[in-house]
Amino acid sequence: MAVRPAQGRRGSRELRGTGHHRGQHGHQGGADPHLAGRRPPRHLHLAPPARSAGRPQATRGPGPARRGAAPARRGRHLRRDGRAAGEAQERQVTTPDVRRHDDADVLVGDVASALLDRLETAQARGEVPQIGLTGGSIAEQLHRELARRAADSSVDWSRVVFWWGDERFVPRDSPDRNALQAREALLDHVGVDEANVHEVPASDEVATAEESAEAYSAKMRSEGAGFFEVLMLGIGPDGHCASLFPGHPALDARDAIAVAVHDSPKPPPDRVTLTFEAMDRCRAVWFIASGDGKADAVARALAPEGTIAETPARGVSGDETVWWLDDAAASRLPS
Repeated sequence: MAVRPAQGRRGSRELRGTGHHRGQHGHQGGADPHLAGRRPPRHLHLAPPARSAGRPQATRGPGPARRGAAPARRGRHLRRDGRAAGEAQERQVTTPDVRRHDDADVLVGDVASALLDRLETAQARGEVPQIGLTGGSIAEQLHRELARRAADSSVDWSRVVFWWGDERFVPRDSPDRNALQAREALLDHVGVDEANVHEVPASDEVATAEESAEAYSAKMRSEGAGFFEVLMLGIGPDGHCASLFPGHPALDARDAIAVAVHDSPKPPPDRVTLTFEAMDRCRAVWFIASGDGKADAVARALAPEGTIAETPARGVSGDETVWWLDDAAASRLPS
């Protein structure tokens, strides 16, 4: 695996050619059984831009995909291959980029810069980018850095659509909610349009996590444009991403956008998560990890061999897949 300095980034280095992802390496001895029969959901849409008074409608991304119909544009992001149900498929994806940084501060600065650049570029094309946020300490640090840089950026935050990859099924004002963390660190400070902020329904809004997942899925179906511009994810020490945990039944969800998770191995036990099929609908997946507590999981996720059942983070990839790591999180990768 070659190591080369990242262009113009002090304290960051880029590694390429690290292993899998789906469609390249399964588990040892054959295809990963969790990939067999996986199909993209038939009715997955993401939220369109909300139209503010006095502002013309921006050019949309792909329109709602119809069952059996080819998408109007950028069809590669909708990933409909027409295969029969149950037929194993292999997705050809680019080799993940692994971008290694000296420490968490450098890591967060580079991710913030890259995300702002990406949003500016998408808006310059006339698009209203849709992004998926994640939770955790490194995500909170990133959100605060984005808010700090917002004034010097040309991003129009009222023309960015926000989703979450997963959420804890707790009351809306619970400090455990990923959405509350994102609001306090970022969204409350950058002039978002509330119509473009799509939170997972909380436990004081619906009765069960299943109802929450159904409502979140319905929101995507009814308001959608087709894909995430960027989906940001963390990785747990056990290799989980979003709320897809090792050995959990949610790993096998088919034709579903979001599902309920119970008996989570880390509290709180009840959650709602996007499925692999939903998370795959993106131009870019960005995994962000910091600290030596993540090093084993990162190494397993990027190893040439392994299973999604053991390391669920192996199961998500976009047209572009980037692993943003500090030296501690990358310490068990080949040099």
